[in-house]
Formats: sequence, C-alpha cells, structure tokens
Amino acid sequence: MMDDLVIGEKVVVVGGRYDGESGTIVGSTPQRVKVRIPRIGEKKLMPSSIQLLSAASNGVLAETWESNWVDKDGGGGGPDDVTPPSTTDSLDRQPSQAFTDRSGLVFFVAIVLLSAVSMTGFTPSIPRGHATSSLPERGNVTAFFNECLKTGKGCVITSGSIISFAKDKVTSTRLKNDLVIEKNPKLETCVGLESLTKIDGDINVVRNAVLRSLEGLQKVESLGDDINIVGNPKLVQIQHLSGLKGGLPGDINLHNNPTLESLAGLGGITHVAGDFKVTDLEAIRDLSGIDALGLVGGAVRITGNDKLQTLTGAKIESIGSGFVISENPVLQEIRLDALKTVGGALLILHNAALKTINFRALREVYSLALVNNNALVDTSGFQLLETVTGTMLIKGNAALPDLKMNGTVSETSDFKRLKHVGKDLRIVDNAELSELGFMSLITVDGSLEVVSNPTLASVAGFLALESVRGDVLLQNNPRLSSVGFPKLQQIGGNLTIEGCESLDSLDGLGRLREVGGNLFIAENENLLSLAGLGGLESIRGEIVIGRNPHLTNVDALKSSLKCHGGVHGFDRDQESDFMPELWLTSLPRC
Repeated sequence: MMDDLVIGEKVVVVGGRYDGESGTIVGSTPQRVKVRIPRIGEKKLMPSSIQLLSAASNGVLAETWESNWVDKDGGGGGPDDVTPPSTTDSLDRQPSQAFTDRSGLVFFVAIVLLSAVSMTGFTPSIPRGHATSSLPERGNVTAFFNECLKTGKGCVITSGSIISFAKDKVTSTRLKNDLVIEKNPKLETCVGLESLTKIDGDINVVRNAVLRSLEGLQKVESLGDDINIVGNPKLVQIQHLSGLKGGLPGDINLHNNPTLESLAGLGGITHVAGDFKVTDLEAIRDLSGIDALGLVGGAVRITGNDKLQTLTGAKIESIGSGFVISENPVLQEIRLDALKTVGGALLILHNAALKTINFRALREVYSLALVNNNALVDTSGFQLLETVTGTMLIKGNAALPDLKMNGTVSETSDFKRLKHVGKDLRIVDNAELSELGFMSLITVDGSLEVVSNPTLASVAGFLALESVRGDVLLQNNPRLSSVGFPKLQQIGGNLTIEGCESLDSLDGLGRLREVGGNLFIAENENLLSLAGLGGLESIRGEIVIGRNPHLTNVDALKSSLKCHGGVHGFDRDQESDFMPELWLTSLPRC
C-alpha cells in the first residue's frame, strides 16, 4: 500500500478535544456526518475503516468507526454516499465513557479519504482505497504521522490550522508516497520535518497563505515524482530544496507564487524527466538557480512572469517536447547558448519588450513560431538551425527590420544554415520587415507564404530553394519590387502573386518548370511582363491572370508553356488587361 501525507483542509467535524496528557478524548458531542466516497474512474474507494478527527475550541476528537462498508448500489456505479449497514446516510456515535475533561494540545485535524485536489496543471494522487492508521494512544499530529509512516498504511493528515511541526519533530526518514502541504492559513515554514530524506511521490505545496519558506525540507535528497509549488502568496524562496541532486523522475511546476524571487534551491537537479514550468511568478527577474539543469524530457513553459527581464545562462541542452516563452512583458533577451534540440514546438509569443533571441547551438526543432514580439529586432541567434520538422511562422513582429541576407551566406545572416522546413514557412504581417531570405533553404514540404508585410521590398534571398511541395503565395506586400528564387524548379501547389503593387517583373523565377496547381496573377498594379516565367512548361491547374493594368508582355510564357489545366476567371472590365484565351486554348491539357 502507498501512503500520502496531506496537510490541508479536507475536514470532517464531529466535536470534542484530545487530552495529550491522559491520551483520552473529552467533551465529545455526537454529530451526524455524511461520508462521501470519491471515485477513481468507474470504481469507488471502499474503506474498511475511516478515522474521524476534529476539534472543539482547544482540542481534537479521535474516534475510529470500523465496518466492512458496501456501496448501496452494490456495484460501484451508484450514488457517492456510502454508509454503514446500520445507518442511513449518517453516522451516529456515542463517545466512550473513558473520555475525560482535561486540557490538551490544540490542533485541528481530520483523517478522511483523500479526494482529488483540482487545480490548473496539478492533481495530487488519491490513496487507493485502504484503511488509515489509528492515532497513537498518546501523542499529537506529529506522532500520528510518524506512526503512519511506520505501518505503511494510508496516512492522510488534513488540517486548516496547523501552525508548525516544530514542537514534536517528525522522526521518520522516508515517506512512501506524496507530501502534500495544502491550504494552511497559519503555516509559515516546514520546520519539524528535517528528518525526511526520501519522498517516494510528489512534493505538493499548494495555497498556504503565509508560508514563507520550505525550511524543514533541506535534507530531502530523493524524490519519486513531481515538485508542484502553486499559489503560495508569501513564499519568498525555495532554497531548502537544495538537497535534491541529479535526476527528477517527474515535473517541476512553479505557478502563481507572486513573491517568489529566485529558483535557488533547484541548482542540484541535472535533468527532469517530465515538464519544467515557471508561470505567473510576479517577482522573478531571471532563471538563475537552475544552473545544473541540462535535460528536460517533457515540455518547458516560461509564461506570464511580470518582472522576468532575461532568460539567459541556463545550461539546458535538450528539451523533449515543446518550449513556450510567452507573455513576459518586460523580457528583453533570450540567450540559451547550450540548447541543441527541441522535440516539440518552440513558441516565442507576445513578449512585448523582447529585442534579442539567441540560440547559438540550436540545430533542430519540430516547429518554430515568433509571434507578436513587438520590440524584436535581432534573430541572428538561429545561425546553426538546420531543420524545422513542422511549421515555421514569423508573424506580427512590428519592429523586425529584416531576416538578414546581405547577398551571400555571411556570418551575420539569420537562419543561414536552415535547409529544410517540413511543413509551411509563413512570413506574415511584420510591419518593418524590409528584406527576406533563407539562403541555404533547399526544400519546403508545405507552403511558402509571404503575406501582408507592408514595407517588404525584397524576397531575393532564397538562393538555394529548389522545391516547394505546397503553395507559393506572395500576397499583399505593396512595396515588394524584387523576387529571387533562382533555383526553384517545382511548386507542387498553387503559385499566387497578388496585391504586390511595386512588382514590375518576375525575373527571379527563371528556372521554374512546373506548377502543380493554379497560376494566379492578379492586382499587381505595376507588373509589366511575365518574362521571369520563361522556363515554365506545365501548369496542372487553372490559369487566372487579371487586373494587372500594365501587363502587356507574356511572350516568355507563351513560348515555353506546353500544357495547362484550364483557363478561368479573366477579368474583362479593364481594357488594358491582357486576354490570352486564343493561344492558351490551343495548348493541350496536362
């Protein structure tokens, strides 16, 4: 059996107080208690005993009611109310005559079945339907905890008013399942738990109103699963987790601890098998304190940290899943020089002050998105990136001036080694982007889209691109005057050139041989000639050319084209539009 230590506020009250001197319970008043049994999937937890502990003004009642309880419906599929056979949805018990009226230790405890704790990104485990250990004849909550650890039975301690563990320190060194410290409005530290060296499950520290530190946990050297530290408004530091060394089998989740200033305490952890999340920490300024972390098997999420200024210095080399950096309003610099691979999506989104991104060792990522980082001006730190397995999106970065090309593959070129994009490459709505080029890019297995970049003048830097399996879309780039795809031979989908008012020729498409979809050329006010399409031999879809008021020369296309899929949608409203139906209809269909 596994055991959980849960320090929280799940309470069943039946009255009375515990006299620590005599080891008896006094002043008990019978109470009617409806016991609700939580479900795990379609099964209910069916205990053979439940221990009820509760407090009057200055003590605690401890009473065990033993019975082989059964589901009223007999199969685990009925109502959640489970009662002893002799009662109807209630528990009426008279106190023992041995209870006497003496003063005792003040604490507020109830031992019940642990229901699931529900909160964003965090669900502690539920004990698997076993009896709880009985409160020792003499002692307090700490003694009871020690006894639970020795017996190995289910140990569930829940309370809303624990102040400290310091008076009678825990003596056990190992906890066989989770340590959950939850919703204790007066608990300031964990002093008293210093003997613990091994926890087989999680450390869950959740919603403790005045908890300042984790002092008391400094000797914990081994952890079996996650660290979840969530919603502790006064927690300033976690340095007392510094005994943890090497690998962590689960997640690290730090969420909504508004006064936490540092990650110091995690410096001995070298790898995390699960996720690493730092979210909604209002006081943190950097990620110093995770100096040894080199590997994350799951995802990394750095989001909503209001004062985070830099994301630098971490030695993380590999992330097994996604990496999200988003909504950090004063973050100015990302520099993770050791990071080589990201197995999922690398998403850098909505960081209003971000200026510089530097991943100098990054070679491979599943997908990449740089979106709505309005101060971003420097992306030169992607110089070793060779492969984006999925989609690459650069969108809405209002200050990004260029993706440097400089005419050659130079040391300062952005994405200078990028050779392959496995899905779409999309450059969309970057207000100051003037130059664009990925000079080593050879293949795009999805579509290439350059859309709505109002100051973009040149797309002449795709010097090595040979094939695009999807569409090529150049649309609504009003200042675009230069197109350069000197090695592009095949487009598997549509070729669309639309709304590029400054474009007067298509000279950069001279080696294009085949368009697998439609050819759509429209609303390019200054386009004069299709001379750049002189090598195009087949258009397997339809040809649509219209509303290009100055287009008069299509000789190159006329001389090279051998087949097409049809002619559709020519605009006859403008006299200056070119109407090539006669010669096109004489060509065979592809």
